[in-house]
Amino acid sequence: MATDQVSQLVSLLTKTGAAHRDYIENIEKVDVDYRWPVWYAAYLLDHDLEEILGVEIDRTSLAGFIAEMDGVYKESSSEESWQEYYAQKLLFELPQWVK
Repeated sequence: MATDQVSQLVSLLTKTGAAHRDYIENIEKVDVDYRWPVWYAAYLLDHDLEEILGVEIDRTSLAGFIAEMDGVYKESSSEESWQEYYAQKLLFELPQWVK
């Protein structure tokens, strides 16, 4: 089951990254870097993240988790793609984060 969830999350994160790139190409780029975790959180929640994980998540908590996760990923020397890394964190660490 976890392998299937990771695969679903990697797919969703890949789709989210592509949608975000399209979004920032069509707006004025002021503060885009600052707000990207909020945008990602909204997109993920609007595209079945809660169903995949089986937990309720509020956007603010998810945006905070994403921002922290990104910092940890950037500091790590992980060979994983960001999508794979985030998928693992979302699946195994987010449920404890939102409780």
